[in-house]
Amino acid sequence: MSEELLRVKKSLEKEKKLRKKAEKLLEKKTSETLQVNQELQQNNKKMEQLFEELEVEKAKQLEHAYTSGIAENAISVLHNIGNAVTPAFVNIHKLIEEEKKFAIPKYLHKFLGSLKTHLEEGNLNLFLQENHKGKHMLPFLEQLIQELEQHHDKEMVIFESLLNRLEHIAEIISIQQKYANFQGMTQTLSVSDLIADVVRLIEPSLEKRKIALSIHVEKDLPEITTDKNKLVQIILNLFKNAIESIDEQLQNTPEMPAQIKFEVVSGRNYYHFTISDNGRGAPVEILDKVFNFGFTTKERGAGFGLHDCANFIQSQKGEIELFSDGPGQGATLKFTLPC
Repeated sequence: MSEELLRVKKSLEKEKKLRKKAEKLLEKKTSETLQVNQELQQNNKKMEQLFEELEVEKAKQLEHAYTSGIAENAISVLHNIGNAVTPAFVNIHKLIEEEKKFAIPKYLHKFLGSLKTHLEEGNLNLFLQENHKGKHMLPFLEQLIQELEQHHDKEMVIFESLLNRLEHIAEIISIQQKYANFQGMTQTLSVSDLIADVVRLIEPSLEKRKIALSIHVEKDLPEITTDKNKLVQIILNLFKNAIESIDEQLQNTPEMPAQIKFEVVSGRNYYHFTISDNGRGAPVEILDKVFNFGFTTKERGAGFGLHDCANFIQSQKGEIELFSDGPGQGATLKFTLPC
């Protein structure tokens, strides 16, 4: 009889250990699932807040664009933000749909309920070792754990993608806020920093079209005193023209490796800016007309963009000139500003 009691005691201890192990695993995975859900809710709140900020910024940018005659640049920036927002929306909806279908917590609750029932009936060990369903309980638990880990890994990939998108949107908004104020105010600023901001703003358009950008900015350039907002808009407009020129040329030569080269150096008390592209180019006979008000080669052009650029550069006592060997030969635009 004592041996029988000893055997029962050992069996109960073994059942107790199994139960504790199963409960710990369940608590751990349930905690991880709750944490993932909390992270998802926090990211949703961040996205909602960011969308609200985006709407505010959108209103500011549109108003600024209309009052300063640069609506096209504002629309381009908002388009870049939209390109970053759309994938974020897709990822959020994907997470929500996956969470709706996520059935592992339900299985875990059933698993725990079955363990508790057999524990209360005093036959847990017998159930796990001899019952057909019971024999598959622990392997099933291991499978659930693996699926939880895979689910967690997938969600972490999506969270990282969301974070990257949020950071990109925040960067675009930050740069736009940096240049959206003080219209007409002259400031002293770093040319290198300004060019870096311009490149970050134009990068989405270049990446979308797979246009290679080669940049050379002379080291230790002296600071420039100018209307920083206007200068940024001027350079963005010149990049936009180069991109549109490449778009047109790609219709004729789709296999062409699209590229833009941008250089900023100093010399003889002037900054020298150069933007070259391998786009459609221009006939030699119109090169001295492109800066005239109302002159355009675009079907929907207003003939204002390059004229506005030239007016600003000349008002700063600089010079601007366009070079091209003819249609299909690309173009190079050079302008100077005093140091």
